[in-house]
Amino acid sequence: MEQELADLLCDLDPAVYVLDTIWNMSPEMVSKRVEPFIKKLRKARPVTPILLVEDSSIKNLPTPKGDILREIHAKLTAAGDVNLYLLSNIGMLGEDGEATVDGCHFNDLGMFRQASTFTKHLELIFKKQTAAQ
Repeated sequence: MEQELADLLCDLDPAVYVLDTIWNMSPEMVSKRVEPFIKKLRKARPVTPILLVEDSSIKNLPTPKGDILREIHAKLTAAGDVNLYLLSNIGMLGEDGEATVDGCHFNDLGMFRQASTFTKHLELIFKKQTAAQ
């Protein structure tokens, strides 16, 4: 979420930006960096969908960083960004506690569940984009 990386991403012309970046960020970094990063992308690509992804926990509960991300998403969508999406971590890893090797790092099952969740959300985004054209 550094501005130099936003500069690089602005040079691309993707179908969607997927920003799954808050895992190793502190809450302070999320508060400080996410919104300017999104605004820079949005200035370069006004209608390209941006999917913000919460970090996950084995408890399937929002994390403090996820709460901040939700607030930023709510603020920007309330300001009119209709192509900004949020992928919640709730339920992403299932309810059986079997999706990580240590309560944090995904194993194969966790990666499969995460990929399935991403796929569902991306399909919805692409359907909306196709309908809008």
